[in-house]
Amino acid sequence: MFCGDLNGDFSGYDGRTGKELWKDHIGQPIGAGVVSYEVGGRQYIAVAAGLESLNWQVTAGTARIVIYRLP
Repeated sequence: MFCGDLNGDFSGYDGRTGKELWKDHIGQPIGAGVVSYEVGGRQYIAVAAGLESLNWQVTAGTARIVIYRLP
């Protein structure tokens, strides 16, 4: 399972135990859902960062998509 927040932290969790497996500070608010896909037998996780919000005071910067390759 994956989760991002408005502080720009993106984390991966064990779906059975809820234990945090890893965390990365993207530095921009997470702006959308997470996409998982496979290419050439490797799994990738993509997340959009750079959320603009009318409801929360966040500094978005330039929007981008961050992609992680899982081991």
